[in-house]
Amino acid sequence: MDTKKVVLVVDDVPEIIEVITTVLSRDNIESIVATSGHEGIDMAKKHKPNLILLDFKMPDMDGAETLQKLRQDPETKDIKVIFLTAFGDIKKLEMEMEPEHAAVIGNTPVLQKGGDIGVLRDTIRKYLEM
Repeated sequence: MDTKKVVLVVDDVPEIIEVITTVLSRDNIESIVATSGHEGIDMAKKHKPNLILLDFKMPDMDGAETLQKLRQDPETKDIKVIFLTAFGDIKKLEMEMEPEHAAVIGNTPVLQKGGDIGVLRDTIRKYLEM
């Protein structure tokens, strides 16, 4: 029997968290939630999720810095990450980030918040190999 997949949702907007956790529960995917980058790093170390959905813009530590710290830690460096952003233009997002963060982000996929739920669901399932 397959073990249940676990996704860590790191976002500071309760409505976004609710939508994502609902989508995950429909596919029998366990979700754990963090509302800041610091908390997300702690939760990733504690729970070792299969995937992290990471908000790009958060007040305490943005998604790029959070990803950088996750990649530097041997405990979390191999966890798959998908960015979530409210930015409509990914190129604009890339222009606003710190240069050292752009290198860390590399090929990390980016999904738009408020976009097609089907795309969100399909992307999550793809990364969880479901």
